[in-house]
Amino acid sequence: MKKNNFYTVKYIVEHISAILPESFSYHYILSETYSIINSQPDIPMNLLRVRILDQIVKSNETFFKKLKNDMKEIMDAYILLLREDRHPSEVMDIIWTELGLNSKEKEDFLLYIKGTPFLYCEKAVKERPDLVRLYVDRLFDKEKIIIGLYYFEGLTLKEISQALFISHKNVVINFSLIAFKFLFEVCIKICIKEKNKV
Repeated sequence: MKKNNFYTVKYIVEHISAILPESFSYHYILSETYSIINSQPDIPMNLLRVRILDQIVKSNETFFKKLKNDMKEIMDAYILLLREDRHPSEVMDIIWTELGLNSKEKEDFLLYIKGTPFLYCEKAVKERPDLVRLYVDRLFDKEKIIIGLYYFEGLTLKEISQALFISHKNVVINFSLIAFKFLFEVCIKICIKEKNKV
């Protein structure tokens, strides 16, 4: 990455922190970022972001394996409930109850988990942009704005909260909920298709 500077690195770290659970501190992500920059000083910024996430996932394999299994259990519960002809929003409410989370615990969980569900089937999604487009089209306007500002305009969640005059906490919760919708509406379709191939 040419012409690295403090502000570029700070931006990348803040952007990535929106995806990773709260237990991955800013300092940890920063140290991983500098280790990649030091070994590959000319790495392009878009590739740097991918490398950082890959390195963090590989370095914390046990954590992410457990998290993936937890996500799979949530997805399996979601599929079972959908088969009962329930509305998707009702299914989400039932899942929170099944997880045993009251409203405060649900909020804490969403603040902790952040955008991790986006990582669940990231590689498979690259092969199915049609599902991603369909997913974005079905989002509420407010959700479309948050996703657009984060992924297409490259704003951090802090910048989004300032731009929309919404508290940072509420932006994180909304971002996390959007990520769960992604898990249910995109990842499930891809995973089911992959299972049927076997």
